[in-house]
Amino acid sequence: MNSDRPKIILTGGAGYIGSHILLKLRQLSYDVIVIDDFSNSSPKTWEDIQEFTGESISLIEGSVCDADVLDQCCSDFFGATVIHCAGLKSPSESETEPLKYYSENVGGAINLISAMEKNGCKKLIFSSSASVYGDTDQVPVDESSLPSPKSVYAKTKYMVEQICEDWSKASEDRSCVSLRYFNPIGADDSGVIGEKPKQIVNNLMPHILTAATGVTQGVTIFGSDYDTRDGTGERDYIHVVDLAEAHIKSLEYIETSKGYENINIGTGSGVTVLELIHEFEKATSVKVPHTFSNRRIGDIDRSIASVEKAKRKLNWEAKFDVAEMCRSAWQWHRSLA
Repeated sequence: MNSDRPKIILTGGAGYIGSHILLKLRQLSYDVIVIDDFSNSSPKTWEDIQEFTGESISLIEGSVCDADVLDQCCSDFFGATVIHCAGLKSPSESETEPLKYYSENVGGAINLISAMEKNGCKKLIFSSSASVYGDTDQVPVDESSLPSPKSVYAKTKYMVEQICEDWSKASEDRSCVSLRYFNPIGADDSGVIGEKPKQIVNNLMPHILTAATGVTQGVTIFGSDYDTRDGTGERDYIHVVDLAEAHIKSLEYIETSKGYENINIGTGSGVTVLELIHEFEKATSVKVPHTFSNRRIGDIDRSIASVEKAKRKLNWEAKFDVAEMCRSAWQWHRSLA
């Protein structure tokens, strides 16, 4: 352990994004305790990271909805810095089960910050989402754009941002960063961890992977008449390892800064649905069958990050290209067979 570095409480540390952050933290010798209820992850991920690093990692199996669990964790890691990744993340499910999302995402964040306040934890990194921008016409979109979240999921992310901002500004010794993720894909090159959702997902890469392996008949592309190069929706895809590195840079930032910041985490470049499928085919030499269907309600033409603030505040920018995102995702997915 590196005694010069802060102790870290990582919620959702066995999930797709959380596990990549956890691996990066351990490789840099941070002392970490993980909280996860494994509702959309597996204990095996935590076990695999321990085996790969050759070191024990503390784990509390529990939910952010359990205030007692959070209070005990923050007490055990008094004064720790918190990275909050736990939460529900399906926009479609959030529309049919809104109370579940408000309870888990908003209520869980309140529980966590309350436990932090009791136990001297004054620094927080929150996993937010570019979905808070909604149907903005600004491309690329920067952090000054007025949020207009559409789904219940996006609304919960924006609500938690506001809670984090108010909490961090209520005392001059607090510091918080909300990282607005764009579209994470890929996997760590070690092959130890990657994306393996238990629940139905809206994001594109898992559907490409299951189509490539023949588990499904193909990828359904929703809409071919968008105002983009090829008529399919355009998004800013970021390698999950780059995203994990952004958290490390955020840890360094909040050690010396006070107050609150929203920061986009993306590449600053857009890739259409068809382009991602073709990039995957080139990177893997595997064909991905696909068909077209009608647009989904709420889908927008383009969503691309302005990344200038991340460069300026965090001294961070994405390194990996789309080909590497596709290659690493395929390597991980094949290892599961």
